[in-house]
Amino acid sequence: MTPRWTLFAKVLLFVVLLAASAGLKRGGIFEEETLIHIRPVFRFLSILVALNVALVLFTSVYRSRKGLSPKQQDAILLGIQNVYYIFVVLISVAAGITLYGLDLKEVFYSLSIIAAALAIVTKDYISEVISGLIMTFSGQLSVGDYISIGNIKGRVSTLTITKVVLLNEDDDLVHLPNTKVFNGELVNYTQRMQRRVSIEFQVALANIPNVDDFETQLIDALHDYEDLIIPGSHSLRVVDLHKDSAEFKFRYTLHDRSPNIERDIRRKTSRTVINYIQSVGQKKAGPETAWPPERGIPAQHS
Repeated sequence: MTPRWTLFAKVLLFVVLLAASAGLKRGGIFEEETLIHIRPVFRFLSILVALNVALVLFTSVYRSRKGLSPKQQDAILLGIQNVYYIFVVLISVAAGITLYGLDLKEVFYSLSIIAAALAIVTKDYISEVISGLIMTFSGQLSVGDYISIGNIKGRVSTLTITKVVLLNEDDDLVHLPNTKVFNGELVNYTQRMQRRVSIEFQVALANIPNVDDFETQLIDALHDYEDLIIPGSHSLRVVDLHKDSAEFKFRYTLHDRSPNIERDIRRKTSRTVINYIQSVGQKKAGPETAWPPERGIPAQHS
């Protein structure tokens, strides 16, 4: 069934439920005591269908305006879906209380002490939900953004009610609580004006006789990616100096952010650092004596 026919079926079901709820009493099919239990069921189902229809209509209009595919998600859509799930849970709880013939005001008043205890117990969960909604609707995060939280870096895979799911450089899914992301030192690289990438590493001072030459080697190693990197954006910066080593940060700016390209460049840069250190070590050790020499005869030394 196509999405249009599915939407039409839901709207038709909503009309039928409303008509059934209004016509039960007029038709005289059920007794008054039975209607007390049946009519809330129809009303509850009609509200759920109405909420679902509203969700489908909103997502359809939003996708068409943003040019998103039917299966593509972004922060706003995920946030609306999370709000929809919250409303469904609340309405289901209210409907369950009503079906037992209880008054909602009296129930909540009598359960005020229990509700306070539940609020204390579930405060962490509520904080996660609120933090997620704030980040979603404020535009701090979107699906596909490349971010870092402390030492954790990755691309936002999805946003749930209580978690932010990241896909790190090792293709592992990292689930972070919303409060950790909301209260932590969040860096959103995707939303920056420039697509700047940083690679950090530490090298012993003895293996770097010339920093300028080291920087030149790193830049030359990225020759195959020169069409993807903004010219002149390369830079090698000394982050911190130690007694026997130094921490470096190699930066460059991409025209367009791409996880695959970043992974390839990081791999290329890491191998260049290793090759440079090995070449420095070989120069210090001096040329090795060829063995065996010509004709398989050991070399004679005077």
